Amino acid sequence: MYVHMFSAARVWSPFIHVHMFSAARVWSPFKDLQVVVEAAIHKRQTDTVHDLEVMLKKHKTDFLSLLKNISKNLTHREAVKKSVTVGLQVHGEQRTQTFPVEVIKEAIIISDLFDLNEYAALELLLAGEDNKPAFPGLTRGLVAVRLRCALWSWP
Repeated sequence: MYVHMFSAARVWSPFIHVHMFSAARVWSPFKDLQVVVEAAIHKRQTDTVHDLEVMLKKHKTDFLSLLKNISKNLTHREAVKKSVTVGLQVHGEQRTQTFPVEVIKEAIIISDLFDLNEYAALELLLAGEDNKPAFPGLTRGLVAVRLRCALWSWP
């Protein structure tokens, strides 16, 4: 469960491009960070201390904005709605990704429910899709809500 809450934390960082439904999209840098933290702190591998310092500096803004809620934005809402046909830029690539109408509707509902930026809501929904196997029987939207609530109740 720790990995899921940790991954969902990225949703509230400053404006992120929306990504494909692949596991390697936005969470990869955080998985790398997790590996370095575990090696340096948990396993006490002294040769990874420098890597930890570099990673902490690299992710400083992510840590500072970890629980910051990015407000809704009319321009982002329209871009998300248009992503059914126009698409949104996929992280690290020149092309755009289109999304099914159902996904967009769910993202808008999540945005309204949590007063959350539409890009962040869409990314949270995609995280819900990625994490569905950990929550058998739940839809991606319910998993997204669970991830969001778990983050905010995290001590």
